[in-house]
Amino acid sequence: LRQTDFNGDIEYSRIVHEYITESQNDMQIFPNPCNGKFGISTTNSIEEGTISIQNLIGSVIMQFPYIDDKNYTYNVSSLPSGVYILRLSSGSTMIMKRFVITNTK
Repeated sequence: LRQTDFNGDIEYSRIVHEYITESQNDMQIFPNPCNGKFGISTTNSIEEGTISIQNLIGSVIMQFPYIDDKNYTYNVSSLPSGVYILRLSSGSTMIMKRFVITNTK
């Protein structure tokens, strides 16, 4: 990234290589598509975290504390039908999955 200051000085940011591989922390959203309620299952135990529901342009619409319980259901029935992104953040771990809401109100 190149930055030019008002006085004409130019600085370049440091290049950082990021390698994205299949995460050891995978997440399943069930059911997907959902009718307004869903559960989450992760391959590794995540004790504390935050769940963010985002629209496809990245705006955060809802947030929940993450509950590490496969029987716990999250309620998103107030959202209109559509495609959303669920982001689970815990410490330095972030997992994102796409899911569909098909509300039949």
